[in-house]
Amino acid sequence: MAKARAQYDILNNRFPSKRAIRYLDTACIFDSRTSFDSCVNYQRMFSEAHDIKALGISLNAITLNWGIKDLLKLVNEKKCSIRLLFLDPDSKATEDREIAENLSKNSIKNITYSNIELAKKVKKHLGDLGNLFECRMYNDIPTLNMYIVNNSVILFQHYLIGIRGRECPVFVLRDEGRDSGLFATYKNIFEEIWLNAKEVACE
Repeated sequence: MAKARAQYDILNNRFPSKRAIRYLDTACIFDSRTSFDSCVNYQRMFSEAHDIKALGISLNAITLNWGIKDLLKLVNEKKCSIRLLFLDPDSKATEDREIAENLSKNSIKNITYSNIELAKKVKKHLGDLGNLFECRMYNDIPTLNMYIVNNSVILFQHYLIGIRGRECPVFVLRDEGRDSGLFATYKNIFEEIWLNAKEVACE
């Protein structure tokens, strides 16, 4: 016997009662990064991680706002694997994003360069553990920033036209073990961009 379809009456706020159907791995949503920051401590979250994947433009949360010392400690002591995906600061997409956010010319470009240089210094100081810390650049229209922590939680924001990153909603996904859930979808986005991204040289 075929399974009955779940009935949705969106206009009258009637949804299937099963959480797996209704939320698809969504744990919670914050209306802005400012609201998120007031509830979640990035430093604490990262310091307890054993695996971090980050995709975005400048990745300030794990570079500029965290620093070389903490990143070195995380890899040296916790053997945390870290992969960072920056938007190529020389790409047209960077210039377009500056326009979309009504920012001054080269503002995103300069901070992204600065954060990439910080990441390169971290990798140089890691020596034999450098293989745990990888950086790449992608050259495409940025649609979101995303942090995947311990392959169990994803934090992401979609970039919205005319709205700065701090003002965009933050979505939190939790892996609930479904191949068809949102967690798997967003994790695959990172992996696909990573495969086509250019490695950052650390000479």
